Amino acid sequence: MIFQDTLLSTARQYWSYFLPAWVFPVVLAFFSNSPTLSGWLYPPVVLAVFFLVFARAALPWMRQKIKYWHAVFWSMLTPFLLWFVAVVTSLALLPHKA
Repeated sequence: MIFQDTLLSTARQYWSYFLPAWVFPVVLAFFSNSPTLSGWLYPPVVLAVFFLVFARAALPWMRQKIKYWHAVFWSMLTPFLLWFVAVVTSLALLPHKA
């Protein structure tokens, strides 16, 4: 069991596992208001992609390659913060209604 020392070294080495988890919330925040994505198929597809993305981001921890708290930071906290920034940004870009 060889663990990375810092958060940055963990991200540098395992970025390809975390990247989908970082991109998914941003894409979801900006495209969830699209009228073409509405319908009965949208929620199951989003949930399936969410769980697949999270499972991929958790792989280094499940294989005991990174520390638990590094996995929490890069696969849970960082996507949540990115989602929050994307939602605030998308709301700021919406046209103001009178």
